[in-house]
Amino acid sequence: MTNRDLWSYLSWVDRMPVARWRYLAGAALMYVAIFFGPLLVLPFRTMLPGGEIGALARNLLTFVGMLAVVVPTLWLVTGRPPWTLMMPEREAGVGLFLKGAAIQTGAEEFMFRGYLPQAVYRFTTWPWLIYGIPSYLFAQLHMGNVGALGGGWLAYMPYFSIALLWGWLAWRTGSLWLGWGMHYANNVFLVLLIGSHDDVLQPVSGLAFVYNHPGAPQIVATGLVSTFTAGLLAWALIVRRLPNAGRLALNERLHQQRGA
Repeated sequence: MTNRDLWSYLSWVDRMPVARWRYLAGAALMYVAIFFGPLLVLPFRTMLPGGEIGALARNLLTFVGMLAVVVPTLWLVTGRPPWTLMMPEREAGVGLFLKGAAIQTGAEEFMFRGYLPQAVYRFTTWPWLIYGIPSYLFAQLHMGNVGALGGGWLAYMPYFSIALLWGWLAWRTGSLWLGWGMHYANNVFLVLLIGSHDDVLQPVSGLAFVYNHPGAPQIVATGLVSTFTAGLLAWALIVRRLPNAGRLALNERLHQQRGA
């Protein structure tokens, strides 16, 4: 089967259709995997060194356990190779993808910008739902990271907005590469260069700028402004030069439906 005519990774939902109940069952199973997947690597966490580097390594190892559950689930539900959850065709960079999947961002992109949008796309063609529902779930998973927000509704806003941005990039470009790169850069930036004393995960670099107990409005405003700035730069430098892959994939679906 050739897949050179696919504009977006979402098109795999139509090219190799799967029953809706299977998508829903897979989504439920993967959401459980977020909490139970790390148990697979729990015995190995005690073997890591102490200190900040050890804490970072344990955090990354947790997501390796998550991937150990998520990736097989994706294959069992869709019957497709894992790369179809992030790009329309098997590119030369798939080797980089396989290597990068063993980190936190790989696990999260697989689920929240890969499988879940494809599952929602099985039910609707409205982009706000295709990426809005996974973005809400992404925010729910991360809302406790910033202690100053206290886990309230304000804690959703920075994570929900940035998840929408990464989802929009997947919709516009037709693959997860750009959003995944921004996700990885965002995490590296937070780990090395900025944070607050209230954060669950503290920066590990001595060069980091650490806020001294910032207020919730300051954190939310910083998150929204940085998300808007990143999105504007991505659009100006890359996205505006590319065809709207999501819209083209949707047009292809509508054309097929009319033909049927």
